[in-house]
Amino acid sequence: MAGTGDFPILETSRLLLREIVAGDAPSLFAVYSDQKHMQWYGIEPFPDLAAAEATERELEHLLRRLATHPHAVNAVLQTARAMRRARDVETWTPAI
Repeated sequence: MAGTGDFPILETSRLLLREIVAGDAPSLFAVYSDQKHMQWYGIEPFPDLAAAEATERELEHLLRRLATHPHAVNAVLQTARAMRRARDVETWTPAI
């Protein structure tokens, strides 16, 4: 995933918030595979690194759609619904 350069970077002494870029899958897996942390997300933990890599690709696709789609909220909801169907997660509902 290549950074767009348009994503804002927010940094404090304890936090760096930036666009997810190629190579972040191991870090995503470290967080999203942890049962303790995932109890608050309402979805099952990632079973393997491949799931994190798939999420990385899905986020890249979402960011591209948001950048070009005239109705960004609809794009987000469509992608969220597709991700939910793909993972067959019944407990997760996107917040509006």
